[in-house]
Amino acid sequence: FSHILGDNRINSLNVNLFKNLKNFEILYFSYNDLREIHNGIFDNLTNLKELYLRGLFLRNIDKNAFKNLTNLRKIDLGVNNLQDLTSLFENLTSLK
Repeated sequence: FSHILGDNRINSLNVNLFKNLKNFEILYFSYNDLREIHNGIFDNLTNLKELYLRGLFLRNIDKNAFKNLTNLRKIDLGVNNLQDLTSLFENLTSLK
């Protein structure tokens, strides 16, 4: 399954937004107005293989935001204002 939420001017994410979406494999969330991603947002997306977060004006991503995405193969964080990516990808051993 995949879901496209791009270009919707979304500026915040509820921690329960993806709670019941364990079967998602692709999530396109690019080109929204999100400034930061908190821990827990993606926790239940354990089958996610591709995550697109391009052009969100992101300044900060919690260091544990991607910790449960062990099947993630591709992540797009281009066109953001991220300063520190230290330890962000530690658990993402499937990235190509």
